[in-house]
Amino acid sequence: LICKPLKAIAKPSSIDQSLSINLGTSQGITVGKLALAESQKTPFAVFEVIETSSSSSRLIPLDKKRDTNSYYGKILTFMEFTKWLEILV
Repeated sequence: LICKPLKAIAKPSSIDQSLSINLGTSQGITVGKLALAESQKTPFAVFEVIETSSSSSRLIPLDKKRDTNSYYGKILTFMEFTKWLEILV
């Protein structure tokens, strides 16, 4: 068996400054999961899952200054860790 990271294409969301993807709890996505996206100005940008359903999720950038419009169509790759603050608490 080979483990491969989950990947999804970022789409516009109905909520301002967030992205939508077509992966959800059925694929193991949970609130607090982190995903990386390619960025034009830095090597990558980090997004956090804030809402999930069985087949979709909504994410926001950890850096609130990032314009989510520039990530539409980009591939998000999910990481196997959650936000550091939750781990430390």
